Amino acid sequence: PALRQSSATQCQQWIKCVQSLAKIDGQWSLTEFALYMVLWHRLQPCLNPNLETKVQYTSLEEVWNECLVVLSALARVGQTKPDQIAYAFRSGLSRLPGASQRELPQTPPACHLGDVKKSLEKLGLTAPKVKQSIVDACAHTVLLDNTITVQEAELLRAIVITMDCPLPPFLNSSDRISKPTNTT
Repeated sequence: PALRQSSATQCQQWIKCVQSLAKIDGQWSLTEFALYMVLWHRLQPCLNPNLETKVQYTSLEEVWNECLVVLSALARVGQTKPDQIAYAFRSGLSRLPGASQRELPQTPPACHLGDVKKSLEKLGLTAPKVKQSIVDACAHTVLLDNTITVQEAELLRAIVITMDCPLPPFLNSSDRISKPTNTT
């Protein structure tokens, strides 16, 4: 809320600062990406006061490829072995309405954080009912193994915030999120 009181110029400076900090080591971490996406989304009203966020997509068909990208990213973040990644991805996809009538990819498409950003921008313009289905599929992908990693939680938070959806209740409970262990 405090940042939203800033001028458009100050908001642009905040976003540029986050981008610069993220680029220092030459690549974006998932944490940096999640922070950037949340900040970018929350500051949009300051940056573009006349921007109307109208629903542009009313069916899942119109954003299917974007769903593939987001679910692929979640599966890759939460799993380490190729067969586990593919299983988590397909499990999330199966939660989407109409998935049973489609030929589902066996492996998740390769995607980069830039692809995820573009997909989230488009998914943010979908109808509330479509968003609800997408968030359900994302949550299913994350919860498939009954373990939520910090990276999964960060990415899922960024997804639901940029889609203006409520946070799934399991993300509000830090005891469900497994912290990385230090083995050194």
